[in-house]
Amino acid sequence: NGGREMRFGRLRLFNANGSQLIAMPIPMQAQFWNGGGFVTNTADNCTAIAPGNVALGNYQKNLNAGETVVSGGGTFSAGVSLLRLSAPGAANNGSVDVSVNLTGVPAGASCTAGMPASTPTLLTHLQGAWGGAAYNRDPTARATFGLYRDTEQLIYRRENY
Repeated sequence: NGGREMRFGRLRLFNANGSQLIAMPIPMQAQFWNGGGFVTNTADNCTAIAPGNVALGNYQKNLNAGETVVSGGGTFSAGVSLLRLSAPGAANNGSVDVSVNLTGVPAGASCTAGMPASTPTLLTHLQGAWGGAAYNRDPTARATFGLYRDTEQLIYRRENY
């Protein structure tokens, strides 16, 4: 380690939902174990994830392959970064699973079955126990477009002067 501080960590993706008419951010965090739980590694300013390292699969409802693409990523700043999925369009509501390939092989080790090949990152030290007991799984999140709308309940307020 050359005298450097070493931490046990993982990469975490967060689920997201929103309109199918605008691009959707997918938050990512580099996390480490602080003895009680995983917290954001604010010292991480060098981990980098490129759009090619991300696989999209398991399309549901009216969303199909090619209707949304990944952009963003890049180098983390204070342990956080964002992937961005393009807006799929008005008729393309549905969901897609998003997985970052942290392995050294194109197929990855995602706990989500059926994910297509993506460019490996060789960052296996950031794999987590996602859906299993061993820390050998790539992080996966679900992006949902257009299925969850604001509630149609309104709160009425009346002012008297």
